[in-house]
Parts: sequence; structure tokens; C-alpha cells
Amino acid sequence: PASNSNDLSAKKRLAEPLNYVRFFVTDYFNTGRVIYLDSDVLIRNDLALLDTAAAVGFSENPDASVAIVPRDYKKVCGHVVHCTVAAKFANTTTEQLSQRLQAFNAGVFVINLQNW
Repeated sequence: PASNSNDLSAKKRLAEPLNYVRFFVTDYFNTGRVIYLDSDVLIRNDLALLDTAAAVGFSENPDASVAIVPRDYKKVCGHVVHCTVAAKFANTTTEQLSQRLQAFNAGVFVINLQNW
């Protein structure tokens, strides 16, 4: 089948090396925490609040490597993941799996460098 031109432009954007910078942040920092923000993120509050919330989350979950910002409004099943097969492996229904899965904003997260 013929490809949609939007699909091609999306593939081109994904091929850009800067899309993967977030995975190499830890190559440049080695202690504490790092707040990663995509270049199109608009900051409307003090980032210290995000850092504090992440610090609390990491103290409550000592094995955690990343603190993420959930997207409650975005359903994972049907948009990001085809949950029918995953639900069978998880021995649950698609509806129950959809309630447990949560999308997150990959452009805003905090890395716990000690666990990364």
C-alpha cells in the first residue's frame, strides 16, 4: 500500500539523532538527579517543585530510575498499544489492562542517576 506523506515525515523526524539525546544524558552527568525537558516544553513554574516531587518519589521507591509525568487524558490502549494481545498475556481483560497502563510525557522526566 502507498504510504501517507505524514507517515514519511514522522519517520524522517524519528531518524533525527537529537530525538535520542534523552538516552545519553547520563553519559554527561553521574551523580544526583537530572531533569530532562524537550526543547518545546514551556516552563510555567519553578523546576525545584518537580525536583522535590521526584526526590520524594525516589525515596519512596528506592529502586526507581525515572520519575515521569503521567498523562491521564491519553488512553494507552487503542492509541499507543494494541492491548488485546497484552491482556491475554497478563491474564486480564483489555478494560482492566487499560486502567492499569498509563501514558506519560516522554518530554518531561527526572532521572535518578544512581539507579540508571
